[in-house]
Amino acid sequence: MGKLLYAILVGLVGAAIIHIAILFLIPTTTSRDAWSQLEAAGELYQVTPATGSGADVVPLVRDGDPLFRAAACRFDLDDGGLKLSTPHQLPFWSLSIHDRAGQTTYSLTDRASATGSLDVVILSPMQMIEMRRAMPPELERAVFIESTTSQGIVLVRALVPNQSWTGVADRFFRDLDCEPLG
Repeated sequence: MGKLLYAILVGLVGAAIIHIAILFLIPTTTSRDAWSQLEAAGELYQVTPATGSGADVVPLVRDGDPLFRAAACRFDLDDGGLKLSTPHQLPFWSLSIHDRAGQTTYSLTDRASATGSLDVVILSPMQMIEMRRAMPPELERAVFIESTTSQGIVLVRALVPNQSWTGVADRFFRDLDCEPLG
């Protein structure tokens, strides 16, 4: 009788371990993560709307606040640094960097910019060292972010406080450039 109880106990513990392992593996094996859905929606460095008609493309954005719009862009720092900019301004914007698994690794708001405009450069640690040696004049006013995430997603959210800002928000995202530094 003792051997039977021992076998049942070992079986239950083994089953529990297997179930927990499966739960931890689900995020890495699913095809419905943000990276996979953005990959299906477009190429690297392509700005993809994350709210409105494309809201189901980017699972990083939760349905909710109708005053915010969002767009996402996949990047690979192995191609070089990433420059993200738009010439338009809104009352508030925020930017977050996510790794391939969707975990937030960095975030900032328009308050980090001296001018309040979105002009951000994302670099790997080695690229940052090289950039400090020879700063291009056109990047002097940019906000520099050092990222240990070589492949990731940049998510830009913008506040649209009322209907009168809709046109400005449309231009903000239409002219949002997400491009590798060459």
